[in-house]
Amino acid sequence: MRLRGPLSAQANPAPATLPGRNDELERVLSELTRLTDCRALVVARRDGLVVIHRVPKDRDPAALAAIAASTVDFALSTAVALDQGEFEQVIIKCAEGTILAAAAGPEAVLIGLYDAEADLSLTRFRLKRATKMIEDALGHI
Repeated sequence: MRLRGPLSAQANPAPATLPGRNDELERVLSELTRLTDCRALVVARRDGLVVIHRVPKDRDPAALAAIAASTVDFALSTAVALDQGEFEQVIIKCAEGTILAAAAGPEAVLIGLYDAEADLSLTRFRLKRATKMIEDALGHI
């Protein structure tokens, strides 16, 4: 699956999502939170509007959604420009933590914030699995 173009997200469930979809997305985020000890998760549309999130009160889910969209968009463009094959994930290592972002199908993105000590091999695997589940839950938003 090759993805190109800008990304998006939304802080609360998107108007296009249905209650069943919201339940599935909530289940995916709950599982990812439990299994990876993430500090924050946001599912966003490729245009940067929040679809659903698990973000502490001191963080702005809309800002994380916009960052996720632009980060994944940049990574997609870079992968294509450098002929590196299909984009999978962006990993940004920082002194205070790690940021993982990935496309969740052609219409959405997922961003997660993790402690600097997080086990990235397991986290990356679980994030990849979650993006597929999010893509399936959203269909075309």
